[in-house]
Formats: sequence, C-alpha cells, structure tokens
Amino acid sequence: MKIKPGEVYRVDLGYQGKVRLMVVVSREDADPPRALVLCAPITTKYRSSRYEVDIGKLRFLR
Repeated sequence: MKIKPGEVYRVDLGYQGKVRLMVVVSREDADPPRALVLCAPITTKYRSSRYEVDIGKLRFLR
C-alpha cells in the first residue's frame, strides 16, 4: 500500500482512542529505512494547545 502525505485514513486507536480520522504528515520517501508513517488525528475540538493546528472546516468532512 502506497501512503502519501496529506491522505486521510480512518484508524482504530484502541479502546480509549476510538476510531478517528488521521491525516498523514510524514514525508514521501522512495527508499524509506523503515515501514513507518507519521499521522495526526483530526478532531472538531480545539483546545488552544500550541501543538494543534486549526485547518478550518474541510468540505469532505461533516
């Protein structure tokens, strides 16, 4: 499976985390040293944390 930056996936984060939409934020690498992908959760709750980025309302999300 070829995963690209900016793609959105539904990911099961386990019992406490539920199923959430995640956006791929890792860079694209033709020859990666590991099979790892860095993702960030998409949420409707903004908590004014310096680690959050407000991306506004997305058309493809309800």
